[in-house]
Amino acid sequence: MAHRTEFLTVPILIGIGLSSLAGAGANFISTFGNPQAVQRAMVWLSGSIYNSTWDKIRTLATWLTIGIAGSALIAREMDLLILGDETARARGQPVELIRAVMFVLCAVLSGAAVAAAGLVAFVGLIAPHIARALVGHSHGLMLPVTALAGGLLVVGADLAARTLFTPAPLPVGLMTAILGAPFFAYLMWRKKNA
Repeated sequence: MAHRTEFLTVPILIGIGLSSLAGAGANFISTFGNPQAVQRAMVWLSGSIYNSTWDKIRTLATWLTIGIAGSALIAREMDLLILGDETARARGQPVELIRAVMFVLCAVLSGAAVAAAGLVAFVGLIAPHIARALVGHSHGLMLPVTALAGGLLVVGADLAARTLFTPAPLPVGLMTAILGAPFFAYLMWRKKNA
C-alpha cells in the first residue's frame, strides 16, 4: 500500500511544481507583455472556444483519435484495475505499465483539449460522474459516454455564457467553473456522508 501511495504522490507533486512554474511564467508575461496579447491570453487561460477554427479542429481530432483509440485498447485493463492492484497482478496484469500508459493517454487527451480551448475547468470532473451514473463502471461504455457528456457540457456552458451574460459574454471556462464548484462540493459532501 505504501508503494501505491508513493506512486500516486510523486506525479501529484510534480504536477503542483509544474503548475506553479507555469503560473509564474504566465504572471511574468501578463506583467510585461503587450496589453492586447495579454488580454487574448487571459481569455484563453479562462477557457474559451470563441476562436475555434477548422484548422484547430483538425489538429484536435488527430490527437483525440490517438488518445481515444489508446483508451479503447486498454479499457478492459482499466476495469481490472478497479478491483485493486493485488487482484490485477494476480490475474497477470502489469499494473505499473498500464498506469503509465493511462498517464500518457490522459496527458495526450487533456493537452490536446487545453491547446484548443484553454483551461475549461471541471469538465474532467463532472463528465465521468455523469457517464458512470448513466452506464455504470465499464470503461468500454463509460469512455465514449464521458466524451459525449463533456462535449455537451462545454456546448451548454458556452451557450449559457453567451446568452445569460450579454453584452459581455463570459469565457466558457468561467461558466464551467460556476457549475463545477458546487458539483465538487456536492461530491465532497457525499463522500463524507457515505
